[in-house]
Formats: sequence, C-alpha cells, structure tokens
Amino acid sequence: YDGLDLMVTILPAGVMDWAGKGTEESPFQVENPADLKAVNDYIKVTKDSKIYVKQVGDIDMQGVSLTPIASSVESFEGHYDGGGHVIRNGKISAPTFAGVFGVVSGTVTRLGVENMTINYEKVDGRSGGIAARLTGNGVISNCFVKGCTVTNNGIQGYYGQGVAGAVVSDMFDEAVIKNCFTLNNKVSATRAAHICSDTKSGTVISRCYTDGNYLFRESGATITDSN
Repeated sequence: YDGLDLMVTILPAGVMDWAGKGTEESPFQVENPADLKAVNDYIKVTKDSKIYVKQVGDIDMQGVSLTPIASSVESFEGHYDGGGHVIRNGKISAPTFAGVFGVVSGTVTRLGVENMTINYEKVDGRSGGIAARLTGNGVISNCFVKGCTVTNNGIQGYYGQGVAGAVVSDMFDEAVIKNCFTLNNKVSATRAAHICSDTKSGTVISRCYTDGNYLFRESGATITDSN
C-alpha cells in the first residue's frame, strides 16, 4: 500500500472523495472544511506530511472548529498553495500549537486568513494566524492575516498573530517569512507581535508589513524592507 491506498482502506467511505494525489504534479485539492479535515486525516493515518496541497476556492469555516493542519505529527513538511484564496470565519483552539497550521517546516504560500479566532489556553502557549511555529527551512510567503483575534489565556505566552505571529508566534533555524502583511488584527498575550513575536538567529523576515504596534517583540532575525 502507498499512503493513498492506506487511507482508502482505513477511513470511512467519502473521506477520500477529493481530487489529487498529494504530489507536486497532482496536489490534493481543497475547497471546503471537509477537505481540510481530510488532509488532516491523511496525515494522521499515514504520518506523512510531505504532501502537496492546492486550495482551489475560499473556505468559509462558519460554525466549524478547525484542528491545526499536521498537528498529529511533528510538523507540516509539505507544500500548501492557497491559490490566492482565504480561510475565514472559523475557530481554532489547540492543546499544543494553535494556528491554521501547528508547526511548519515546509512551505505555505498565497494564503489569506480572515476573521478567525485562534486561542491557546495553556502556560507558555504558541499561537499564530498562519502557523504557531515556523522552523527548519520552512517558508511562509505571499500570505496575509486580516481581522483575526489571536489570544493566549495561559499565564505566560509567546504570541504571534497573522503571518507567523499574526503570521506566526515564533521562528527558528533558517525559517523565512516574506511578502506577507497583517491588517486589523487583535493580538493578546504576554508577548504579542503582528508578524512574528520571537525570532531566532538565522531566520529572515523580508518585505512584510503590519498596521499593528509591533512587527516583532524579540528578534534575532535578519529583517529587511519591513515595517
């Protein structure tokens, strides 16, 4: 069995009824909340997050709670192309890393996140609009976060909203955020920023914009053409 065969064998009928094979040539295509759940189910069953996903329409999550993508494994190692579409109007609350993605070490591009409520409730939580954490050689590019509420109800917390901090909460290793912006977001935590709260040496933020008070709160990153 390959991963796709395993999914068809294990999961209930209807779960795999979405287009694509998860490869670069034939990415999984997502266009509704059920498709996002199917991607999460695939990763949970196969333990394989090195997949290609293409969003082919705006996804309205009204009344739906989203489990962070790839939260069942260490990180999302694949490629998610938002196709210039948005994920909007939903809620994310996670016991570990809260965001549309939990931890990203792959690539997320051309994705918008609008009017989402994202919350991590434990001590020293991580929460972000696109992802809670960006690590390894992970890249978030050409994304935006708009009108979202990102909060941390824990005693402490490093919080980033948007694109890793409004976009993501923290970033490590050689991670890169580029060509991203955040607008009209509410970020509440001990350490809150509107691109990425906590950046480590070796990381890069390039050509990013926010209308919030803080681009970052603790920076070891190389930051260029951003404000």
